[in-house]
Parts: sequence; structure tokens; C-alpha cells
Amino acid sequence: MFKKMLIRVAILVVISGLVLTVSCAKKTIDSSAQSAAVSEAEAARIAAEEARLLELAKEKALIEEAELAAAAILAEKIAAQRDRFINENVYFSFDSSALNGDAQYVLKEKAQWLLSNPSVQIRIGGYCDNKGTTEYNLALGDRRANAVKGFLSDMGIPITRMETVSYGEEYSPASHTTEAQLSKDRRASVSIK
Repeated sequence: MFKKMLIRVAILVVISGLVLTVSCAKKTIDSSAQSAAVSEAEAARIAAEEARLLELAKEKALIEEAELAAAAILAEKIAAQRDRFINENVYFSFDSSALNGDAQYVLKEKAQWLLSNPSVQIRIGGYCDNKGTTEYNLALGDRRANAVKGFLSDMGIPITRMETVSYGEEYSPASHTTEAQLSKDRRASVSIK
């Protein structure tokens, strides 16, 4: 009887061992399918990141292009203002150094430009027509240049940034005989030193 019981216990142990072994066995996973899924997901993530970086690069290029265009426009505007500053003269009446309304308007624009460009120093030249003596015209040219200097100083431009010179009738061609020609000689010009 003891043998029978021992056999039954042994059979029970073997059967339960088999059941437990089969039920606890690890499930096998197809690693190639899992690797393919991970590779596809990683490839999609990398592609999305590359697309995002490409889009950012395009946006940056567009911004830089717009900034360059704006800088070019600004440079043209500054050059035009500088040219206008240099090329626009102040005109005077015959035998006068008084600044009329037109002259004051021009000088206000010049003062604005000078205030915007504080490092610029200028030379103011006074000119006359060929009427009168050389000495008289040199003195009149000096009064005209100083009238411009005084006006600009009143507009806030330091006198240390300005110098004056009188050219008198030196640059008035002898061929100027009409009033239209002579009126262009009665001027003050501003140049950058």
C-alpha cells in the first residue's frame, strides 16, 4: 500500500510539474516584426524632424532675404537723404544775407539730417554773383555762410561741427549775365568734411 501511495504521489508530482512547465513557458515574440515596427516609427520620426528643420531653414532664409531687402531700401533712402543734404543749396536775394522762407525750410531739413547724423562735420560755403567788387563779394559770401551757420546752430547743431568759408564771386562764371543765371550764384552750399 505504501508503494501504491508512493506511485500515486510520484504521478501527481510529475503531472503537476508538466502542467506548471507548460503553463509557465515564455511566449515567443517575433523580434523581426517588432524591430520593423520600431524601425518604421524611428524612420517616420527622423523624416518628420528633417522636414521640420527644412521648413525652419526655409523660413530663416525668407527672413534673411526680407531683412537684406529692407536694409537695401534703407541704405538707398539714407544715400538719397545724404545726396539731397549735399546738393540742395540755400539761395539769397541780391546783395542780401537774409534767410527767406524757402531757405529756412531747406535749412530745417538739413538740421534734421545733421541731428540724425551726429558724427558728421560740415563746411558751409558762401557764394555771390559777379556783380560788385571782389572784396565786397567775399564779405557778402562770408555773411551768407555765417547766416546759415547761425540758423543751424539755433536748430541745435553745435558750432564745433561747422566751419564757414567765403568763395565770393570766385565760382560765378563771367558768362552769367541773366537774372536767372545770377540768382543761382547767390547761394550757400553745405558739404560734408
